Amino acid sequence: MIDFLEENFGNVIFRRAYADWASKDFNDHEHQLQDLGVEMIHVLRRTRQSKKNGADILLTADAVECLLLRPFISTFAVVSGDSDIGPLVTKLKSHGKTVVVIGPDRVSTAKHVIELADRFKFYTDIVNIEDQPARPRSRRAPKSPQAMVVEILKKAGEPLESARLKRDLLASPGFKEFNQKAIGFKTWTSFLRSLEQVVISRRGDLGIEVSLKD
Repeated sequence: MIDFLEENFGNVIFRRAYADWASKDFNDHEHQLQDLGVEMIHVLRRTRQSKKNGADILLTADAVECLLLRPFISTFAVVSGDSDIGPLVTKLKSHGKTVVVIGPDRVSTAKHVIELADRFKFYTDIVNIEDQPARPRSRRAPKSPQAMVVEILKKAGEPLESARLKRDLLASPGFKEFNQKAIGFKTWTSFLRSLEQVVISRRGDLGIEVSLKD
């Protein structure tokens, strides 16, 4: 994960991980984290009920402190899928910071957190872990979202308004959970601009129209 962040956003100079490090579930990883220069913040677990938001509260407090004391940091990466980090993402963005969110998987990541982030990635995609039960292999390879967009435009036979095109993509089998941020694009329009087969034009009413190249 650190390799992914450094390849895409630069050196990770401030590294903290939050957990009950006395727990057997986590303390097996302490030496590896130390070798990676990660500061481990202990979240004291007094009772089962008090466990849930302890890490989020400490993470938020440290992120705001970092925001105020280290103004030279331009990008924050938050590794969490909890809905409680939404206000933190909004606060960091309001101070002009780029916020990268890495959610654990498609099941346990809050959808509004994905929408709030400037860039988003599933942890399972970074480390190549299958986060869904194995399914029988289909004889036909699944279409990419790029190929499906082209197919939708071909079937329409005419230019489509950008928002309608996205609705049609989400309604297509296998693309209900599509989000362009999960494949590295900040906006839907930037995803469309990456497609060599399509042309994007802006109408007078500020609408965006998408068509296939001749």
